[in-house]
Amino acid sequence: MLEVPIAYRSASAARSERDADGLRFLTTIVWTTLTYNPVRILGVIGLGGVGVAALIGLALAAMRLSV
Repeated sequence: MLEVPIAYRSASAARSERDADGLRFLTTIVWTTLTYNPVRILGVIGLGGVGVAALIGLALAAMRLSV
């Protein structure tokens, strides 16, 4: 058995490292949000849904008027 000394950093050094990691993480979130624009994808899906709803509405109106 051998005893090996372990070097510990002070709590203030660990805290500043955590703060730097948090800032890096926040920066990544902000840049990802600004670069990725889901409006293109979700806008097309939304327009498709509105089109389907309009077709169903027209079909229901035509069925109602024909009776």
